[in-house]
Amino acid sequence: MRNWLKLAYSDFIVAKREIGHEDAVLEAVCFHLQQSVEKYSKTYLTAAGEKHEKTHNLTYLINKCAELDNEFSYFSGKFDLL
Repeated sequence: MRNWLKLAYSDFIVAKREIGHEDAVLEAVCFHLQQSVEKYSKTYLTAAGEKHEKTHNLTYLINKCAELDNEFSYFSGKFDLL
């Protein structure tokens, strides 16, 4: 799990660095943000002992997290563009 957190953070850092450039490649920013959210969500679910589908669907993952902690409901629908 620790490795997943490191990878999620790395994806976030790459996206943050890229978006800071005047000629940022937005597709790369979105890709790395999607990867970061996916890894953080899966890590949360795994740490909570929850099984989840093997998926890249952020809506599914966030809704699954919200079943465990209603605070995640705030993010429902917020990642559709990624």
